[in-house]
Amino acid sequence: MDDSPGAEGLVVQPGINSIKDLKGKKIAVTLNSGAEITLYYLLKEAGFALTDVRVVPMAANEMVAAFTNKNIDAYCVWEPAFSDGQKAVPGSKVLATDKDTPIYRKFKTASAPDVVVIRKDLVDKYPDTAKKLIAAYMKGVKFTKDNPQEAAVSADKWFKRGVDWVEAGIRKFTYFDASQQKEHVDELLGNIEMVIGWAYDTKNIDTKPDPRKWLRRDLVPAQ
Repeated sequence: MDDSPGAEGLVVQPGINSIKDLKGKKIAVTLNSGAEITLYYLLKEAGFALTDVRVVPMAANEMVAAFTNKNIDAYCVWEPAFSDGQKAVPGSKVLATDKDTPIYRKFKTASAPDVVVIRKDLVDKYPDTAKKLIAAYMKGVKFTKDNPQEAAVSADKWFKRGVDWVEAGIRKFTYFDASQQKEHVDELLGNIEMVIGWAYDTKNIDTKPDPRKWLRRDLVPAQ
């Protein structure tokens, strides 16, 4: 329902000037996240595997402090930690973002755009309920798209950074309401297949499922 390429990337300490310089260095990342997918493909294109660096599993909200204290050499994460760490360490730099991955080059999406997942047993047993749930959800997406300032008032109850800050962030996203879902999902299928490839290559899954079998376009309200 939304996408924000460029809002996630790899930030490094002063003196590190290329991905090749990261060999053996400590890189913080939240495992099984879009940022780990971004890191995987950035390293792969540089001829590295995850084993060529020292991956430090870390929650996003812990990275800025670890980076400031020089406990890590780099981190790969999304906003707001992505920018916060840069501000906290003068001379730090962004080596690459998710826009520098093959996923973005092929599909113009972030490494892991936000999607909606519903329990299969609920959809199978109560399809009308599932449709109503999706219809209500899509109303929220359209409201956010059409009224970013009002949406920011609500969202700031979680972020607690001020409505103006949240609104600025919302405006950096692209939101896809019900009328745009067919075209957007077609674009996402290729992205999802690359994510499945990452999960398989890193032994997070044992087989490569077909994402088309998960898709229920009939649940999205017609526009």
